[in-house]
Amino acid sequence: MALHLVPKPPPLEEDPRDLLFACHGRIRSFLALAAKAMEGPCDRLRVDAAREAGRFFALALPLHAEDEDRSVAPRLRALGDRELDAELDSMTSEHEPIEELARTVAAACASLVETQRAPSAALESIARLSALLEGHLEREERIVFPALHRLSAGARREIAAEARERRKIAYTSPGVSRP
Repeated sequence: MALHLVPKPPPLEEDPRDLLFACHGRIRSFLALAAKAMEGPCDRLRVDAAREAGRFFALALPLHAEDEDRSVAPRLRALGDRELDAELDSMTSEHEPIEELARTVAAACASLVETQRAPSAALESIARLSALLEGHLEREERIVFPALHRLSAGARREIAAEARERRKIAYTSPGVSRP
């Protein structure tokens, strides 16, 4: 008797907290991957790691910031919680310097891929980005993400749907592959 594969059911509506926490995990993983790529002699494994990390910091990290700035923050601000609003202000103000440094790291990764040599300041840039993200991610996880439970189920579904749509548009652009 032949076995027939059962199609995988469509994913359940994701909770935006789970999506955001998972993205934070990827941020931390790609920081470590970028650092590993820049250390030691250049080989195919390091070039591949740099390529993947560079794509992540050029494409996925800005999408995560956009999720927070355009989907999460406006809905949480509607709750009218001053302490939460102050943290949202801090979160959104940190995104620009984080993204600027992420572009520097992405460029360093691209340089390694192209030249087979790690740029001299690459590890310093990765360390600066890591330091900047360390407190930022921790505060979001401790203060901002738990506040999402105060939103309606419909608002949480909208946040998740908007995040999926951003990625669908970004990753279906010509020449773009998913990090």
